[in-house]
Amino acid sequence: MHITFVWRRGAARIGEHAVIVCLCKGVTDRRIRREAAAGHSLDEVFRRTGAGSGCGSCRLAVARIVAEARAAAKGAERPAAATAKQDAA
Repeated sequence: MHITFVWRRGAARIGEHAVIVCLCKGVTDRRIRREAAAGHSLDEVFRRTGAGSGCGSCRLAVARIVAEARAAAKGAERPAAATAKQDAA
């Protein structure tokens, strides 16, 4: 696995590379996405990963990644829900 360091720029997905979002704690975007996909709130993601507890400059990037992960999860749920409604009809 390749790791790309991001310094005070917010994280961006770069192909298959993991991006370190929190340099203080070494937390990657993949770890943040896993925590968000598991249903954890933003505060829980901060607590569970340690991101944002050092200098705090990554907090906005972490919040954006959590929001993206939640939006992706909702998008994945909608087709399944629509299919279930169609099957019931």
